[in-house]
Amino acid sequence: MILDKKRIAHLRELELETGEEIISALTQLFKRDSPAFVENLRQHLVAGEYLQAGKVAHKIKTTCANLGITAGYEICLELETQCKKMNRQFRYTSHIKKLENIILTSMKELARELKSAS
Repeated sequence: MILDKKRIAHLRELELETGEEIISALTQLFKRDSPAFVENLRQHLVAGEYLQAGKVAHKIKTTCANLGITAGYEICLELETQCKKMNRQFRYTSHIKKLENIILTSMKELARELKSAS
């Protein structure tokens, strides 16, 4: 299980309070934007642009936190931290691959979550 059930429950409460489909909207944005963000992250790292890569990792981290994707948040936090340190020895490629797998798995779980709520 990738998703933080407490975070999803909190989002459900917000949906009831506001009448907005928050999880659906966040999921659609994440699905649309995450592939480009991950590719952008990869390109910045290949170019040695660690500060820019760290900013991209921060964006992905924030979205993961909002959606309760804890493992994605943790990977992005580590990427962001290492980018800020400009650590050339860090295994960025393996972390990006893990992040991609987490994103794919979380998309499936979010889809199931949305389906079960309807």
